[in-house]
Amino acid sequence: MHLSSVEISRYAIGLGIEAGLCLLALRRGLQQRLRLFTIYLCAVFAGDAIRWLPIVIWGLGSRETLWTYWITQLIMILLRGAAVVDLARYVLKPYTGIWTLCKTILVVVGVILSTTAVVGAWERSSYAIRMIVIADRGLELVILGLLLFALTFCRYYRVPVDRVGGLIAIGIGFYAAVQVANNTFLSQWLAYFPIWRAIRDNSYVISILFWVAALWRPLPERPVVPELLDERVYGEMIPAVSMRLRELNSRIAGALK
Repeated sequence: MHLSSVEISRYAIGLGIEAGLCLLALRRGLQQRLRLFTIYLCAVFAGDAIRWLPIVIWGLGSRETLWTYWITQLIMILLRGAAVVDLARYVLKPYTGIWTLCKTILVVVGVILSTTAVVGAWERSSYAIRMIVIADRGLELVILGLLLFALTFCRYYRVPVDRVGGLIAIGIGFYAAVQVANNTFLSQWLAYFPIWRAIRDNSYVISILFWVAALWRPLPERPVVPELLDERVYGEMIPAVSMRLRELNSRIAGALK
């Protein structure tokens, strides 16, 4: 099975948009503030270009095309998760004590969500598709959970999020939310609704629009950081917060049974 001329044109336009976004990010010097997110943008362009090769050589339905897609997809998901942590670091790094607390909790939340996703996929999926389910569903859920937690953390501590960080977060969150919703229940309930199919199929393009809006103007200056508590004070809060997270995990696990 080979692509039609319309599909080839759409694929080529998508590659052009991704390449333009990478160039825009490099021109704005985004790599100096969000290095991992910039790497992710460039990796998406490179990954889609690599996916093109087996399609042209062996066809769209070939085994080579399938494995190339899932290997690159796994890499993209891992890089997107790293980009979320990079975004949290970008926003909270000036607040040394808060960032010390947040990055520890991010690790705990990431481990909890990852374990839940892996166990759920392992119990509900056949052997042949376990890795695909874990990569495509579980890790997207981890990304969305980490992003929501980081933004909630910023709101709780009244940490300002600038235009660049906010729009990038919206783009990542929107794509992850669409994938999580589609992979859990909406793919069955709304599979035949044209509006949902359009949102699902163009979710990454919509995310790109948010990122282009974030980078369209020069990057803003970083805000002046107010006086904060000593870093050791935040370190002393970590055990108490970790205990609360364990209690929350127990309640969630009980609710899911």
